[in-house]
Formats: sequence, structure tokens, C-alpha cells
Amino acid sequence: MLRVNNGAVKIGNRFVRFTDAEGVADILGYLPGRLFAPPARHPVFCAVECKFGAGRLSKSQKAFLANVRADGGFAWCARSVSELDEALTAFLRGESYE
Repeated sequence: MLRVNNGAVKIGNRFVRFTDAEGVADILGYLPGRLFAPPARHPVFCAVECKFGAGRLSKSQKAFLANVRADGGFAWCARSVSELDEALTAFLRGESYE
């Protein structure tokens, strides 16, 4: 897993962005293929956006997560570790996790 540092900082009169890709999730990685039942034993891309309290997904964040799901990956907006654990467990079982 990789923690992606999205955002920007103001330096003088300009903002400097930490990444040039809008909407990229906060945590990216691959789930090992051994976690899945055959025949799907290949690694699966994983994207987790972390939100606190009333934080909302931006349009670009929603689009990024939707693209990951459309390509068969695990994509989730996590508000707690337990919520993420439940969604990931359901995904690994092949169940709906939305």
C-alpha cells in the first residue's frame, strides 16, 4: 500500500500541488491474488479515500473510485477502520460492499 499525499500549499502568491492527478485516492495498492478464491488469483488494485466527519467526496474523487470499481478493483471511501474492514471483507468474499 502507498499513502498518496494529495493537496497543495500556498507559497507566496501561488499554490503548489503535491500531485498533478485530481481525485486520486489517499491510499493505493494491490491486494495479493492469494486472498481470492480460484480462478481470480491475480492481484487486484485497491483505492481507499479517507474522510473524517462530514467530509464529502469531490466529483473527481467519485470518478476515480468509480473507474477503479469499473475495472474490477476495490474502491472505498472510509470513515473508520471498522467500516473499511467490513467493506474489504465483503469484497474478498465476492459480496456487494456498497
